[in-house]
Amino acid sequence: MRTVSHEEIMKLKYADRETVEGLERHADGNCIHLGKISPGCETCFTGVLGGGIQIGQECMCNCAECYYDPNRSDRQEHPEKIKDVMADFFREGLNPNWMPRSYSYQSTGETLMYMDKLRAMGPVFKQIEDTRGINIYHHLYTNGLLLDDEMLEECKKLRINEFRFHVSASNFSDKVFRNMERVRDDGTITVSVE
Repeated sequence: MRTVSHEEIMKLKYADRETVEGLERHADGNCIHLGKISPGCETCFTGVLGGGIQIGQECMCNCAECYYDPNRSDRQEHPEKIKDVMADFFREGLNPNWMPRSYSYQSTGETLMYMDKLRAMGPVFKQIEDTRGINIYHHLYTNGLLLDDEMLEECKKLRINEFRFHVSASNFSDKVFRNMERVRDDGTITVSVE
């Protein structure tokens, strides 16, 4: 086994980036992308108003790259915690000065396992948009395993604008790549790889 320094890895990474035609950088190089920057990325990297709502904790994958320890003590979902998150969001939505540009659906697991929570949030977002005369850009984080035709149609009804796929969670499953292609071919929702 060969051990390399962080600096050496970063040099290789930066050199590799220079070979990608059309690569763009924003936010002092912290946001690197091809094509137009996603409005969801603008929220994180440029400071425009937005945020995210954590709607669950369970996942069917156990990937080494997960931000969250799969053995953590709070892995099991606590229904009261979810209710508190949704109540906090609803209270924020009552502020007439709150004009978010984008908002994400995310979890510390697989977001699409929580369609009941997504369905509950949809009308709240719609009310905020209608009351303020705005369109919130909705993006959703997923490992992509559950994104079949039926799930895609449900997400379109919820006005999801973008799916952010974590393709390594499934060990780069062919099923996930087929699901990404399905979304791309449908043409109504943006496909991003996170």
